Amino acid sequence: MKKLISIIVISAIWLFIFPSIVEAWSITISDLPTTMDQSNEAETNVFLTCSGCGDSYMRGVFYPNGTSYFGLTQNNIGEWIGSDNDRSRYFKIAKEDLVDASWSGKLHVKLDTLDPSYLGPGEYLFKIGRYTSAGDAGADWSNELSIKITGPTPTPTPLPTSSPTTTPTPTPSPTKTPTPVPTPTKTPTPRPTPTPTPEVLGEQTTVAEPELSTASPTPVQKEVADQKKFPFIAVILIGTGLLLIGFSGYTVVRKIKQPTSLES
Repeated sequence: MKKLISIIVISAIWLFIFPSIVEAWSITISDLPTTMDQSNEAETNVFLTCSGCGDSYMRGVFYPNGTSYFGLTQNNIGEWIGSDNDRSRYFKIAKEDLVDASWSGKLHVKLDTLDPSYLGPGEYLFKIGRYTSAGDAGADWSNELSIKITGPTPTPTPLPTSSPTTTPTPTPSPTKTPTPVPTPTKTPTPRPTPTPTPEVLGEQTTVAEPELSTASPTPVQKEVADQKKFPFIAVILIGTGLLLIGFSGYTVVRKIKQPTSLES
């Protein structure tokens, strides 16, 4: 207990003797638009109270929740700076700019729509961070304000896909066209034409007709065939010839005998 009292007393004496060394600060922001298009920029009023402060470097951040901060802040020379390890690139409020340990002014900010932490249009929070040196890892934060971001939903960036390896297409070999073999034309064998045999009086030459069937003729067919082959015409002609010869002979003999009969 005595030790605790001693620490408190020493601290009070220290603050009383060296008041300028103690840094007391506060950051208040206001007048941030409640709605902002994602392609536009906005400004907010900043009021900094900092007793015993040196140079300050101010950065504005947007975030959906947690500490996924993103956004761009315009610095003193007009550059838009995002997250940078060199804190001196942010908007600088020099120690000499403080009047009665305070400073008020405007800070210009806008979204970094390419940042992975930006999830597209919706409700976000905004605040200002103060860094005290170029390599300061931590920040002193202002109060938070809500802002609604509007605009088209960003299209997800497609992951690069590996192009399929093109397999070279083999060049087709020309197909050899087969030489057409002429088909031999079968020459019909001439069939011998039967030479007609001159008919002798009283005879008839019968030209045998080609057999249309190898089947043996029936008895009736054979009898009819025999009848057809009988030389009726030849017989008639022969008979007629004999009659004419006989008549001619009779006439000749009769003429010869007539003179003889007259003489006697």
